[in-house]
Amino acid sequence: MAQSDELAMRVERYSLSQEWRSAIDKLQGIEQAGLGWKYTGNHDVKPLAALLASGKTVPAFVARTLATHLDPPSGRWTGRLKYTPPPSSAVRFWKDRALKQKIQDFYCQKMRVNGSLSAIKETAEKLNVSEGTVRSVIGKDLENQSFEDARHRLDISTFKP
Repeated sequence: MAQSDELAMRVERYSLSQEWRSAIDKLQGIEQAGLGWKYTGNHDVKPLAALLASGKTVPAFVARTLATHLDPPSGRWTGRLKYTPPPSSAVRFWKDRALKQKIQDFYCQKMRVNGSLSAIKETAEKLNVSEGTVRSVIGKDLENQSFEDARHRLDISTFKP
């Protein structure tokens, strides 16, 4: 980088408002020391993330700095920002949780209309899971509670409306 470009960037950095300048400094792990900067090694993305989420207009210098960190030019030594996907166990946990919620919701809907066994079968068929999975998700408490709720709404002798 030519000296005039470096000087222009330095002037542009100083022209930023204090909040944007301190957020960029914390992202890069530096602090102001006189007219220059000193590397501290403490990188913090939270102040910049809060400013970006606030909806304030992003200064051009901040946009260029983020672009350089996300996709640095070849041959340039700079920090990198990378997206780290969640671990597969977390993704699996949320998928399982969503499926269990669907099973419980569908089972409770069917339990209001049909008996316990037919509700389990219909839930298993509709959500493409085994009856054992449905039974393990609803558990004995939900099955008995749904049975009691349904029994109060149905004729005692026939368990039909």
